[in-house]
Amino acid sequence: MNKLYEDNALGNMDTERYEQLSRKYAEEYYTFKKQKKKKSKNAYPNAKNANQRAKEIYQTDRKLFKLLKNLPQLLSMSLSVKIVVHERDVKEQNMLFRE
Repeated sequence: MNKLYEDNALGNMDTERYEQLSRKYAEEYYTFKKQKKKKSKNAYPNAKNANQRAKEIYQTDRKLFKLLKNLPQLLSMSLSVKIVVHERDVKEQNMLFRE
C-alpha cells in the first residue's frame, strides 16, 4: 500500500489505476483481518479443551504421586503376613558359625 501511494504521489501511476489497486488491496486486507479474527474465535474452544485436559492430567498425576509416595508402606504391609518375635536360640546361632 505504501509503495502504491508513493508511485501515485510521484506521478508514476495513473490516479484511476491507483484507486482500483487501493480498493483491491483494502478489500484483501479487511477480508484477511476478518478471517484471522474468525480463526482466533474458533481456536478458543480448543484452547479451553486443552486447558481442561491439562487440569485432568495434573489431577491424575497428583493422585499417582500420592500413591507412589505411600508405595513402600503399602508394599511392606502387603508383603508382611506375619511377624514372629521370640528369644534368640543360642544353639542355632552356634551351628551357623560352625559351618
